[in-house]
This record gives sequence, C-alpha cells and structure tokens, in this order.
Amino acid sequence: MDEVPEKVAEGDRSHWRERLEARLAQLDWVKACDVRLREEGNLITGEVFVIPATVENITKRWSEVQTIARELDWRFYDLAVVPVDEL
Repeated sequence: MDEVPEKVAEGDRSHWRERLEARLAQLDWVKACDVRLREEGNLITGEVFVIPATVENITKRWSEVQTIARELDWRFYDLAVVPVDEL
C-alpha cells in the first residue's frame, strides 16, 4: 500500500512526479527541487525538497505547493515541503 505511485486506477501510466517537479520549477522562489512520492490507497503523499531562491515567506510556500499539487491531481495529499541547501 505504501509504494511509489506508478499507475492510475484505470491502468494508464502516470507521471505525477515529473509533472509536479516541472510545475514547481516554474516558481520564481524555487532554484531546484526534487520530489519523492508514495501511494497510500488512492492518495499520493510524499516530500518536496526545495532549494529556495529566497526564504522570504517560506511558511506561506507550503500552502502554495499544496495548492499546485492539488491542481495537478486531486490525489495529492499532505506533501511535506523541505527547504534544503543542496539536492
């Protein structure tokens, strides 16, 4: 049950990680990011490791990441945003 998500219920190949990383890389406050995801039932959880360009309003960035993820797919749930110095 706690596995890296690979397929949606219908059997189509899914690219959740790649889509989320690409979308987050477009944000001006993100220098680089890496995403680790797990599938728990029909939900996707995980960590988003971010090298921030700025730490200004870093606590508000968590909500922004959650919103972006849910816009990509409703299955995203409770992603941890981890600011790091290097990936």
